[in-house]
Amino acid sequence: MIASAWRRGRAVAAMTIAITMASSGCGYRPASSARDAIGPFDVAAAPVTVPDAAAVMAAVGGARAELARSGVLGGCHAAPSGRCAEVRVAVTRLEESPSGIVAGASDDAAPLARGVRVTVTGSATVTVDGQLQRATGEVSASEVVSVGGGPAAATLARDDAARAAAARLGVRLARLLLGHPEPTRD
Repeated sequence: MIASAWRRGRAVAAMTIAITMASSGCGYRPASSARDAIGPFDVAAAPVTVPDAAAVMAAVGGARAELARSGVLGGCHAAPSGRCAEVRVAVTRLEESPSGIVAGASDDAAPLARGVRVTVTGSATVTVDGQLQRATGEVSASEVVSVGGGPAAATLARDDAARAAAARLGVRLARLLLGHPEPTRD
């Protein structure tokens, strides 16, 4: 009795695997798959308007990584319809603000910031053969870092924070373009 139930379970498992493998090449896809009607997408940076080109490239890299993770990164050469869908990522603002302010050493000393919040703001658009199809509007991502350790260390930390926030911004922009719910501000 137990042996026949075990054999039946193995037969059902084998049949499930066979059906899954046979149907995987026939064009059927799960309903939750990330197919986009106007994809695959090529990703490029919009003209740079901020002084930190590394942050712009981090945002482009973040968008590219998210589109690849979703299975819709491919470029114009991979489009079956011959149409070219291009995502343009624009970083429009880099802002720094103090975080963790502490009072100065004496009563007349100015307050000191113990950290810096770096906020990267940008937007993205999708164009197909030069015609606008989708746009995100302005979206931001922030990163907070400590500024201790001297001016050189603070500058490096600020640059790293700008790149990290920009990469997160790129991911957020790509998700919004694909229709996923995503916050527009941190």
